[in-house]
Amino acid sequence: MRVVALLLCSCVAASCSKEIKTIPTPSGSVEVSKEPAEAVPQKFASLSEAELTRVKADAVRAREFLAAYAPGTAGSLADFDKAFQAWQHDGNRRFSSADVVVVLGSYIGERLVSDLDMEWVVVTDQYGRDLAVRSKQVEVVSFPFASVAKRIESGQYGFVEGIYYAVQDAIKNGSYKTR
Repeated sequence: MRVVALLLCSCVAASCSKEIKTIPTPSGSVEVSKEPAEAVPQKFASLSEAELTRVKADAVRAREFLAAYAPGTAGSLADFDKAFQAWQHDGNRRFSSADVVVVLGSYIGERLVSDLDMEWVVVTDQYGRDLAVRSKQVEVVSFPFASVAKRIESGQYGFVEGIYYAVQDAIKNGSYKTR
């Protein structure tokens, strides 16, 4: 399996260039493209208890999505990739696009939080407000809802496992500022 995940880094343009790295996963390799991005001031805040409760409840609903589109699977990240692809090709969708963004985005975020010592945050910048997960050790942030929405718009699939392992690698092997 070949998946491309994109990590953006804020850096001085002269000292940071596009970098491509291949990361092994249980289902194959993931190609990660790390590109310089213009530094945009961001504000981080904790989620309210109500927001956090909602995210956790939506993540639990991911099992319903999996049962509908990849029945009989164990629930691995690769199984969610299979379910997402099946959903894309389903002419009689049982979950709307908005539901898939919320349910699958919550699931991905919760896996990152529980497995990689991350936390849910609200990110506000010049482009608006979004929920994300942020490493507790280094400045690595992932936007799971935006990642799912982007794949729905582009028709891509096979990204769930890629996002997970790309974030894991960034936390373990990246040269990011310590928090």
